[in-house]
Amino acid sequence: MTTLTTSLPESTIKELNDLAKKLNVPKNQILNLALKKYLHNIEQELYIQSFKRVGEDSEMQQLADLGISDFTSELINLDEKS
Repeated sequence: MTTLTTSLPESTIKELNDLAKKLNVPKNQILNLALKKYLHNIEQELYIQSFKRVGEDSEMQQLADLGISDFTSELINLDEKS
């Protein structure tokens, strides 16, 4: 495990201390879970934004449509072989 030193507002530290006591868990566990959730949320937002950018790009839409057509054709071919 790696050590990280950071500065946080006193109000945040107080909330962290209070919650750690209330839940009877280490502060680093709360920080770890909170940071993981935050990073996951950022990744999801970036993923959503990339889809929005693709949706606005006509060339990317054409490529996606071609990919869906190819996929559909493959499914039909597999179904016919069964």
